[in-house]
Order: sequence, then structure tokens, then C-alpha cells
Amino acid sequence: MIPVRDFNNLCTDLVTTITDLKEHILVAEDNHAVNRLTGKKDIILVAVIPSSDRAGRPSSSVDENTTFFFVVKKFTPSKNEAQELDQYEATQIVIEQVKDYILGKMEDGCHFLHRLEPSSIHIDPAYNIFGGFSGWSMSLTF
Repeated sequence: MIPVRDFNNLCTDLVTTITDLKEHILVAEDNHAVNRLTGKKDIILVAVIPSSDRAGRPSSSVDENTTFFFVVKKFTPSKNEAQELDQYEATQIVIEQVKDYILGKMEDGCHFLHRLEPSSIHIDPAYNIFGGFSGWSMSLTF
């Protein structure tokens, strides 16, 4: 299991590195995110504390951690189609930067990302989540 502070430090580094990310919030589940996102207007990284499963043989087992990252911005229902597309485009650029940063950390030998399988990365659009935010989600296992 990855130490939660190490994971939080990774998220802090993401915000420091990616210009369009204004902050991150670390959450355990949906309701936690709803509460923490109240009043936020900028592009925000929502990072879910990784879950852990044990894999392998009893004498050589390892932890497999799974997490989700969301890059979201407050959605305004009165936006027209072009404004909605602009929001998806802006948040898509950021989720791609998050993915590239994590892949770079894995290639650099980051102690908890070294077992990341790039094929485990899955990105989906997200609409009206966490009480009114839209953008992208990314899941990965490491």
C-alpha cells in the first residue's frame, strides 16, 4: 500500500508542474469530493486515495494500487455548446499532461509507480459529477 502522504506529494508536484492546475484535493470517495469542491471555479485535480489489492503468490506477493484522477471545472448548465466544448478541450489538455507526468515519473523509477502498466491507464469524459463539475477522469493501476 502506498503511503498516503507520498501520494499527496505526487499530487502537489502535479499542481506545481502543470500551469493550468490551480490546486488538488485528495479524497476518499464521491461525497468527500463534493464537500471539498464547494466554491471552486478553476481547473482542479481531484485525486482519489489509492485502493490496494494483494497480488501474486503468498511467498512473493505485491500490492497493486488503483487510483482515479479527475481534472474538472465547475459546469454551468447555461453554457452553450461551444463553451462546453471549450471546457472539455481545456480539461483534456490538462488530463493528458497529468498522464504524461505520471508516465515520466514511472520511467524515472518513482518508487511507488515503478510497476505501473501503461495499458492500465484509462481516460473518460465526465459530465456533471461531484455536484456540478465536468472534465475528464483517469484510472490507473500501479
